[in-house]
Amino acid sequence: MKCLRTRVRFPPPPLLQCCSVLTNSTLLRCSQNNMAEFANMPPRIQKIVRAHISEDEHVCLCLLGRSNLLRPDFVFITSRRVLVLDERYIGSLAVSYANVRCNLLFTEICDVKLVRHLKHRLLHQARLEISVVRAVHWIDNINFRSAKCACAFITKHLTE
Repeated sequence: MKCLRTRVRFPPPPLLQCCSVLTNSTLLRCSQNNMAEFANMPPRIQKIVRAHISEDEHVCLCLLGRSNLLRPDFVFITSRRVLVLDERYIGSLAVSYANVRCNLLFTEICDVKLVRHLKHRLLHQARLEISVVRAVHWIDNINFRSAKCACAFITKHLTE
């Protein structure tokens, strides 16, 4: 009996499909798809995000970056701001708390760049550099396609 091997190609997730052309309808699709991701975030992170955004704001994109091996950066791009959170542990205790790494309004952002060094290219990742007046915030080790989508989303809001 012959064993037939077939390759199954799965379509990319819906978030990655809408990043090629950013129109109002695809941004709406992007936000609807990412709300499911927001619902899957840890409850403590969701609570802090809801506390930092106003009532007329909504979460448009959710990304995960890796600052440490097992502690991801939770990146939320809303209709008005970029919010980056991470979880930290107090000493050797098993008690953790959520830390707000940056909370930037789109009006404060001067420039957004996507940087890929050799390690990023090997791992299909990127670093998102967000420049404000006197500082540059790095969100490192993001999936390249997600980072490209986030960069396009932020630059679209900066040009408006």
